[in-house]
Amino acid sequence: MLFQRFYEPQNLPLTSGKSYRKAVRAVIMKNGQILMLRTINGDYKFPGGGVKKDEEDTEALRREVMEETGFSLSQVGACLGRVLERKKDDFLEDTIFEMESLYFLCSVSGEQGDQALEGYELDLQFTPVWISLEEAISDNEKVLQKGEDRHFRWIERETDILKELRSLKNPEDVVTTVYFVRHAEPVHGHKEDRTRPLTVEGQEDSKKVTEFFKEKDVHAYYSSPYLRSKDTIRGSAEEKGMDIEEHFGLRERENGKIENTKEMIRKRWEDFHFHEDEGESLAMVQKRNLEAFTEILEKESGRTVVVGTHGTALSMILHHYNPGFQVEDFFRIIDFMPYIVKLTFQGDKLMDLSEEFYLQKIYKRF
Repeated sequence: MLFQRFYEPQNLPLTSGKSYRKAVRAVIMKNGQILMLRTINGDYKFPGGGVKKDEEDTEALRREVMEETGFSLSQVGACLGRVLERKKDDFLEDTIFEMESLYFLCSVSGEQGDQALEGYELDLQFTPVWISLEEAISDNEKVLQKGEDRHFRWIERETDILKELRSLKNPEDVVTTVYFVRHAEPVHGHKEDRTRPLTVEGQEDSKKVTEFFKEKDVHAYYSSPYLRSKDTIRGSAEEKGMDIEEHFGLRERENGKIENTKEMIRKRWEDFHFHEDEGESLAMVQKRNLEAFTEILEKESGRTVVVGTHGTALSMILHHYNPGFQVEDFFRIIDFMPYIVKLTFQGDKLMDLSEEFYLQKIYKRF
């Protein structure tokens, strides 16, 4: 996270009672400006609000931003920071009120619609405004100097967060980490590609994948819809209480009728557009895998993601980001099952690529 802050007034009385509210707030930056809500008092606050019961954070954020600004969120990315505020409850006796605010990096798309303000939002005349960080900070500090507004606490909080965002000039500054996991050893004699299972040894080896991710903060799991890929990362996802989202574009190359020999593999690498009858060329595999991966990279901006994949599918992604990855590199990793590669992105630019883990097996299809 970019920031964590804690606010508590001095001499807060000790009490056993506690009430809690969770809020989500959107950080929307574009062309050097940030989308804020200006109030009748001349201060600025972030769009967002409380999370309702049984409502997901992203669902609440989309609802709040639409109601307060009229804009639709096209993306909810990284959680940039967390703020915890404690104070005496305004409505309940002998009770401490705690509010946790999570700030998410977001982007908007489309035309601005109508606001749907209510209650105090109408009273404060919330008005969405694109403004520079420095202007918003300056105006908020002027309001704080007056020291009269009853929303003083939120103005202080929002001003502090605006200052934290000075280091984030651009959404593209956010770092995203992606772990590609090629599946463990499959049953090569199983003809149906989609349902090809792991061998008993492959199932045991997948436990090492689970162990690899045990101490890592993972925010999402994606996979090819093919069984061997899902089963390789399933243990890790289950251990963290998360689901695996399948993406059809991440599947392995569709094989044709010709036997898959080393000579055929070399022929495909020499001509990315060559393909046998009913089979895919490497160009086809690369195109759909990159389209799928680009969606994931945009959606999971600033987060850490695990992607279950295959030998050829992964090689096409590696070749895209590193054209020096060629057929001999493919033959080197063909025996790595499972195989974990870490890619680090700043925005959509690859900053680092490293091999993290592999077990060497014998590829049994030649």
